[in-house]
Amino acid sequence: MTTEKKQRVTLREIARETGYAVITVSKALRDERDIAQNTKRIIREKAREMGYVQNAAANALRSGKSMMIAASIIDIMNPYWNIYCKHIERQSYEKGYVAIFMDNIVECETEPRLINMAVQRGVDGVLLDPSMKYRENVKLLENVGIPYVLVGWPNADQRADAVWYDNVQSGYLAGKHLVERGCRKILMLNIPSPFPVSKDRERGLMAALREAAFPEENIVQRRLAWGQGAPISLVREIFDEHPDIDGIYAFNDYSALQLLSSLKAIGRRVPEDVAVVSMDDVQQSISTGIRLTTVHATPIKMAQVSLDLLMRRISGDYSDFPAKICLPVHLVEGET
Repeated sequence: MTTEKKQRVTLREIARETGYAVITVSKALRDERDIAQNTKRIIREKAREMGYVQNAAANALRSGKSMMIAASIIDIMNPYWNIYCKHIERQSYEKGYVAIFMDNIVECETEPRLINMAVQRGVDGVLLDPSMKYRENVKLLENVGIPYVLVGWPNADQRADAVWYDNVQSGYLAGKHLVERGCRKILMLNIPSPFPVSKDRERGLMAALREAAFPEENIVQRRLAWGQGAPISLVREIFDEHPDIDGIYAFNDYSALQLLSSLKAIGRRVPEDVAVVSMDDVQQSISTGIRLTTVHATPIKMAQVSLDLLMRRISGDYSDFPAKICLPVHLVEGET
């Protein structure tokens, strides 16, 4: 086995083998429009045959673009963000880009470091599922002129692009559903309140309950630790204190799926004893044993809209800056 490093195949060598000019070869491999399809086919086939690999660093120097984007995600283990990242990767590839993914934490200690790493790698844009202190952390991106889009974060006041789902309406639909199911005591399983997403969903749910004149004393609230889900110990503790709970709002499908297992473990049947409604509709993309009743706020649409917006910014189109895109939601009735 030889350890000798082989030289890269050059455009000049491909030009010599195909009989085309170097500039024609270069344009064909970049898929530029002024080169005939048959010419592109001939050149690409020869390039593959010769083992040609484009030099990303050289291309970046010529074009001023790295053809890379970064996505910084909080709690990337959540199935919602798994699906989001999968579709960002697929759609980025179709647009000629490579996506790199970074796992952020909600307390924001890692976010400045992740943003700095993205800048060091010369990414052309960033999709940011933001921490609580993102306003301070994105200053580096703004200073160096790298566009970014806030993902999943309600943002009506700051001068930044943002894409999110209508969380107030999400909460309202969840609350209305539980009322219409005839629930008489409702448990709200939410994440810590400082987050705009949780506050907006809670606001919508409470609006639906007030509209139905639902007694406030029959509303039980519990905060889940970030990424905690709904473990058996917590669910047992809640039902020991409030055995008459017959409806549950879960912050997302991730916590709801664990909740179903915990309810079964303490002998509560769904939906016979307890109705459960959650958010996200990740089961549009993954299959589980039971179909959740959930508010449809799919990560697939979020990926498409946020990436399209970022690509427009990368191309220099700021005609609608700052874009505030609030996506609509609807209830999907399942088996819970």
